Amino acid sequence: MNYKTIGEIYSTNEVIRQQLKEKISNLSEAQLVFKMSENSWTITEIVEHIAIVEGGMAGICSALLKKSQVENLPNDGSANLSSTFAERTALLKDRRSRKVEAPERVLPSGTLSITESLAKMDENALTLNDIRHSLENIDTQKATFPHPFFGELSATEWLVLIGGHEFRHIDQIDEIIENFSTHK
Repeated sequence: MNYKTIGEIYSTNEVIRQQLKEKISNLSEAQLVFKMSENSWTITEIVEHIAIVEGGMAGICSALLKKSQVENLPNDGSANLSSTFAERTALLKDRRSRKVEAPERVLPSGTLSITESLAKMDENALTLNDIRHSLENIDTQKATFPHPFFGELSATEWLVLIGGHEFRHIDQIDEIIENFSTHK
């Protein structure tokens, strides 16, 4: 996650989103609702969780951008990610060796379909696309919001987390698909 520009972050997040959509597009209902264990999530629940988390992150990005707009310091499109953020993201690279527990507020309800969750994700993407120009042109480094693992993050760092979070869950989906194949 060594991004130089905001544009690179958006492009990577779009690629990750396409990977997720392709990954789940041809899965059977049995695969979508398969649980590897009693306490694990189904693929449907994972996609709902991603939509919930991403909605919150999009809101945080928007709120931080509004705070940054007050100062109106210019940005040249640079990502300006902190070294602390880079170090912390490296710690989470391997999802299977470093588990992270989701807070209760972002747990899936199990009531949304894949289609409904993807629609929410599309809404979140529209919100993020609406603020792209401002993120590229306004310095967002001073306004931060705390993350439970990463600490204080700027809007740009929250934007990176959207793709990183989704990428980790794609790996989880791969694991479920592999497990489903061996348990048929």
